[in-house]
Amino acid sequence: MRVTVDYQMLQRYKDNISKLNEGQIQEFTEAAVKELAARLLRKVVMRTPVGKRPSGMSDTIEARGASGKKRRFLTARAAALQAIWAGYIGGTLRRNWTVGEVVKNGNEFSIEVFNPTHYALYVEYGHRGVFVPTLGKTLHLNRRWTPGKFMLFISTQEMKRDGPAILERKLSAFVREVFHG
Repeated sequence: MRVTVDYQMLQRYKDNISKLNEGQIQEFTEAAVKELAARLLRKVVMRTPVGKRPSGMSDTIEARGASGKKRRFLTARAAALQAIWAGYIGGTLRRNWTVGEVVKNGNEFSIEVFNPTHYALYVEYGHRGVFVPTLGKTLHLNRRWTPGKFMLFISTQEMKRDGPAILERKLSAFVREVFHG
């Protein structure tokens, strides 16, 4: 069996590898970490529920005045709900997802995806009661358990599954660019 080796090709590979410096590798790694974080952020934002006003806020009753005219009035429950939920705009939890900065610790790179909204933990893992954003409090009208949505947990599990393939494609493109580019 006879094997031929192109010495010039080996020399080109050696030169290309020697061109790679620590800065390029760190730059590639940071870009990969940021891409994974962006993908995780997209998944978690799509899974985050948007609050809704409770139903019954426009319930009315009809009454006839002394002049015989009909008038509509809010029911007591509807008036109370409107007072509590006045000015409520949903989507705060969804809008507040944030990605931190890339942190290098030894040979390990990390980035944090978090939500600073004070009730994010309760939506993620579940809670008792009903949270009213305008009051900034949870009302314990009933003691039933509201199950969590696990939007970050499920998204993280998906990224653990999909991440290696994403990194492999990104690394292949990087190596192709270094050797052929």
